[in-house]
Amino acid sequence: MRILGVDIGTSSIKAVEIDSTFGRFEIREYHEKVLAADSNPYEALSQLIASLPKKPDRIATAIRTSQSSFRNLQLPTKDRKTIQSTVSFELEDELPYTEDSLFFDFSIISQVGNSSKIHVATTLKPHIQNLISQFQSFQIEPDLITTEFWAIRTLISRMTTLSTLTKPIGVIVCGNNRSLFYAGNRNQPLSIREIPFGGADLTTAICRKYGIPIDQAETAKLTNGFVLAPSQRTSASQEQKDFSDQIALCLRDLVREVRQFSMGIRANTGEALDALYLTGGTSLLPGLGRFLSEELGIPVRPLLSLSGVSKSGLTFAEAVDAGFTLALGSALALTKGDKSSAIQLRRGEFAKKAEGGSFDFSHLKQPVLAFCIVYACFLLSQFYQNWEYDSRLKQTNAQLEKSVKTFFTGISAGATRTYLSKPQDLKKAIHRDLEKQRELARLLTQTNRTPLKYLKALSQAINKESSVDLVQFQLGSSPNQPYGSDDLGDLSMSFIVDSAAVADKISSILSSRIDGIQKSKPEELAELGSDGKSKRLKITFTGKPMESAYGN
Repeated sequence: MRILGVDIGTSSIKAVEIDSTFGRFEIREYHEKVLAADSNPYEALSQLIASLPKKPDRIATAIRTSQSSFRNLQLPTKDRKTIQSTVSFELEDELPYTEDSLFFDFSIISQVGNSSKIHVATTLKPHIQNLISQFQSFQIEPDLITTEFWAIRTLISRMTTLSTLTKPIGVIVCGNNRSLFYAGNRNQPLSIREIPFGGADLTTAICRKYGIPIDQAETAKLTNGFVLAPSQRTSASQEQKDFSDQIALCLRDLVREVRQFSMGIRANTGEALDALYLTGGTSLLPGLGRFLSEELGIPVRPLLSLSGVSKSGLTFAEAVDAGFTLALGSALALTKGDKSSAIQLRRGEFAKKAEGGSFDFSHLKQPVLAFCIVYACFLLSQFYQNWEYDSRLKQTNAQLEKSVKTFFTGISAGATRTYLSKPQDLKKAIHRDLEKQRELARLLTQTNRTPLKYLKALSQAINKESSVDLVQFQLGSSPNQPYGSDDLGDLSMSFIVDSAAVADKISSILSSRIDGIQKSKPEELAELGSDGKSKRLKITFTGKPMESAYGN
């Protein structure tokens, strides 16, 4: 879904496009259209939307802070209907407006136990009606009208570097003709204030100081404007000091308002502002952040709006981060996760009307005809598929029955049907029959591993000149081994030799024919050897016969 967040300023129209899909969002593009002195901002917005490659699915905007107010209420209930009626009752005594002219919406900030803390945004119905009428005069239908307070809060909640802070923070949005002060604590909105101060006041101050036309003063501000912090004045020239003093004099009201605003936050929460975050086009004035930080004694940092919420890690230019804060916050209020809890002033009697009127049923003629053709083709394809499947199934069953009768010779028709209906029984019967065939194959197959072949190969390896007598030979598997086992069995051989040298020679020959060979200690016998002097020796070898020892 393509969402377009719109910020209608006095000097330009700013818009941010985001794509929201499956709970995730991506910043697609940002647009700015500078307004001429006599141009209609809503006409300019219409032209901007018409120039987009893709028409947005949803449009979000925010009503000005000067036309709205808010309350944070603690109510002893979690039921939404009860909260709705309670809020109406609470507002009757607090606001000097009639019930018919007042319009409000609320959002549940937190719930603990059976109590709920809610944020209530209020405005007058004529303000909403006038805003919607100006949009509609150029065929634009906003889907969400929220407050600038909630737009900033939504943006802060999506910036993980700020939403996790445990101390109050402030945001200063410096525009061309006005500035906003926002404060929040632990992702909960605390206060907002609007003052009629902006970049246009700085331009006017430069114009008065140097007596130049307003357009030249604006160019000078944008290209060479700056303000010196108190710690920077010692290294500056007199000309730089004079220029900075004029800007600082103009900023005096801003500093005073921010100081009072921060003191009010400290009085309400018991905690001082941890930091101030600067945004808006005027916040790009070189040295402004340091100037405010030293004047107020509070750390001042730039608010990286688009860069702070970008999921792809994309970093935007400083001017983009500063200029599109409200547009981005309004767009994010329509994304999943924030849409259900957003402050929505376009509801009830101001809800977006569905386009309707009399319906011409003749328009359904072609779609209905196309549906009937598609449905008829679908039924025909289903009939053909069922017929084809039945035909193939019959052929497969016939082939399977023929195969079963071929494999099981002499099987009856009833047994064949039983096997076909119970594949598991057929599988077991086939395995049993195959096992019988394997056993017969083992019995009828000649083996090359016989004791006689082993002895033959061994005798060929022993030198005929060696006087050797084989007195004991045992080779084969134990009686409890199944027939046809791959186990070669155990081997035990005893030799009588004339001397220890012959015994070593026999041992060398057998080491390549017996796996894990074990040699017993030579045992002297009473009889003499062939030399008639030394006694003959008896030696026993045990182990596992090797496959290669049987010969070819």
